[in-house]
Amino acid sequence: MLECKELNETLCVVDEAVECLSCGLVQKYSEVKHGELIACHRCGRELFRHPISRHRAVPFSFAISSAMLYVMMIAFSLLSVNIYGRTNSLGVLSGSIEFMNQGLGVVGFLVALAVVVFPIIAISLMLMILHFSRYQKLPYFFPKLLHFYKVLRPWSMVEVYILGVFVAYTKLVGMAYVEIDYSLYSMVLLMISMSITDASVDFAGLWERCPIKTTTTFHQKQVDVGHYQLPQLPRNDRIVSCECCGIVLTTNQSVHEDGHIGSCPRCGNKIHKRKPNSLNRSLALLFAAFIFYIPANLYPIMSTTMMGLTSSHRIFGGVVELWQSNMVPLALLVFVASIAVPVLKISGIGIMIGASLMRSKKLLITRSKLFQVISFIGRWSMIDVFMISILIALIHFDALATVNAHVGILMFAAVVVVTIFAADFFDPRLMWDYAGMNNSEYDYQSKEIEHSSFIDESNG
Repeated sequence: MLECKELNETLCVVDEAVECLSCGLVQKYSEVKHGELIACHRCGRELFRHPISRHRAVPFSFAISSAMLYVMMIAFSLLSVNIYGRTNSLGVLSGSIEFMNQGLGVVGFLVALAVVVFPIIAISLMLMILHFSRYQKLPYFFPKLLHFYKVLRPWSMVEVYILGVFVAYTKLVGMAYVEIDYSLYSMVLLMISMSITDASVDFAGLWERCPIKTTTTFHQKQVDVGHYQLPQLPRNDRIVSCECCGIVLTTNQSVHEDGHIGSCPRCGNKIHKRKPNSLNRSLALLFAAFIFYIPANLYPIMSTTMMGLTSSHRIFGGVVELWQSNMVPLALLVFVASIAVPVLKISGIGIMIGASLMRSKKLLITRSKLFQVISFIGRWSMIDVFMISILIALIHFDALATVNAHVGILMFAAVVVVTIFAADFFDPRLMWDYAGMNNSEYDYQSKEIEHSSFIDESNG
C-alpha cells in the first residue's frame, strides 16, 4: 500500500478518521479499546462502539440460538381462540394468507417479509459473518455480507410484531377465550437473542479487518490508493467517506456533493459526497406519504361482525376503544405508534428539508437528534398492520364473529413504508452543509474524539 505524505496520489485513505453521518464532521480518533464507544463531539451521535466481550463465541452462540428459536416460531402456533366451542389458531403466516384471501395481498406480502423472510435472512447473514470472521484471511465477499446485514436488519420487525400481538390480545379477551401457545414464547426469546447478537458483534472491528484494495475506480478511471497520515486532516471539500463501511478518503480535487464519485476500495460500494438528490427524493416521498395518510384516517382499517352486527373501526377509533377499556398504557402506545409517529415523521423531515433550503443555523444539533429519533421509531408504526393481520386470521367464524380488513390499512401500510424510505433518502449532513458549518473556516476537524466508556468502572 502506498503511503502518501502529501496528496500526490489521486485517492488516499485517511487513517484513524471517521465522518459523522449526522452532521458531516470528519474527526480523528486514536485506538479504541473494548468497552469504549466513539461519539461525535459536535452533535453527540454515536459513531461506533466496541462491545465489552472479546469472545467470538458469545455472538455465535446467540446467533445459533436465534436460528433454533426461529424454527420453533414457524413450527408452532402463536395464539388460539375459542368462541362457543369453535377454535382457530394463529401461525406466523396466517395473517399474511388471510390478507391475500381478502384482496389485500400487498399488505400480506409486507407482513410476511417483515416477520418471516427478513428475520431468517438476517440470522443467516449473521451466521455467515461470524463463521467467516474466524478465518485469518477474510473471503472477498465478506464486505457484501456486512453490507446486506446492515441494510436488511432494520426490516426484520419481530419486536414490533410482538407488540402487535399484545394489542390484539387486549381486543380478543373481550370476545373470546384466548390461549398463548409455544410459538409466542419462542418469538419473544428470538427478539432477545437477535438483540444480544447485534450488541455483542464488533462490526467496527470486522470492517477494519477487511482488506483495502491498492486500486479502485475513481471518476471512471482506475487509480492507485494510498494512505494519508498528517497531524491535520485535509480540507473538508476534498474528503469523502463510504456510507457503508465508514472508510474516509481524500483526493487532490474538490468533490461535488451530487453524483457518483467512484467505488470504495474496501467494500466496493458506490461513493458519494452526500446522498444523491437527497432533498428532492425525500420531499417527493413525504408528499406521497401525506397523500396516503388522508385516506388512511378517513377509511376504516377493519370491520368487526358479532352476532350479525357489524361495526367499522378507524385508526383513532382503536385508541379510543383501548382508553375506554381502561387500558391507558396500550392506548397511549397505539396513539404514539399509529398517529403521533407518522405525523412526526412527515412534519419533522419536512421541517428539516425546509431549514436546509433556507440555510438555517438554528437548532442544528436538535434537528440532528430529531432525525435520529425519526429513523429509529419509523418501523414501530407497523403495530396496527400486524395487529389487524392477527385479528383477521383468528376471528373468522362466519356470522358468529368475523374480522375483515379494509382499504384503510393498505393506505396506512403505504404511509409507514414510504416514510421509512423518505427518512432513509434524507441526508442530515446537508443541514450542516447548507448552514456553512462544514466549510473550511469552521475548524472542527483538528479535535480528536473523546472516548466514552460504557463499562461500569466500579467493576473494573
